[in-house]
Amino acid sequence: MGRGSIVPPLPREGGTLMAPTQEGPARTRVPNRWGQGDRLRTEILRAAGRLLAQGGSEENLSLRAIARETGVAAPSIYRHFRDKTEIVWEVLAGAYGELATVMREAERSAGGSPRDRLAAMADAYCRFAADRPRHYRLMFDLEQSAVPMERLAEHPVGEILDTWETAVGRFLEDHPHPRLDARQLAVLLWTALHGHVSLRRAMPVPEDMEGQSQTHEQLLTELLGPAV
Repeated sequence: MGRGSIVPPLPREGGTLMAPTQEGPARTRVPNRWGQGDRLRTEILRAAGRLLAQGGSEENLSLRAIARETGVAAPSIYRHFRDKTEIVWEVLAGAYGELATVMREAERSAGGSPRDRLAAMADAYCRFAADRPRHYRLMFDLEQSAVPMERLAEHPVGEILDTWETAVGRFLEDHPHPRLDARQLAVLLWTALHGHVSLRRAMPVPEDMEGQSQTHEQLLTELLGPAV
């Protein structure tokens, strides 16, 4: 699975992804017609998303539980996914893809300079975390199993980093940094924003997007220099 994998979008919070799973007899599933294997793949991903939201870790997710949710035999899952890690990454890819889309749309609609567009992306990133907290927790708090370094390059979180790097690169075309390249600056910016979001989530404070925007401006000033 690469970053370009097509995965079903996650439903809004309160929808099927985050809905609690009820204990009970295994679900009886109506078999797909010939050529409808993608439907089962989607059902597997939605079931895995619900279970991950409950269990909080890849380790707590079992193929047997996914099979129970979707009404199929566990071995059937291997016809669509090579292992449990691929299932988890596909679920996360849907969430990362939604966030990346929100960021890119904010950049396009902001207008102004590349720096103005970066500020809009930062605001959109934090708004996503505030509006969809359970999705954000699934994306960044989920305990994932370690994989070999060569496989780590396939992790779908790369779409978020690529989105930041592209936007930072546009800024650097006219404002080169004396020491850091676009990817290094993108990592620093994203790290700072995620830390800011995580601190706010951990504290009993009301949402204040205006105050957060001021913090984003301070971060951009420290990393990229003052607005001109």
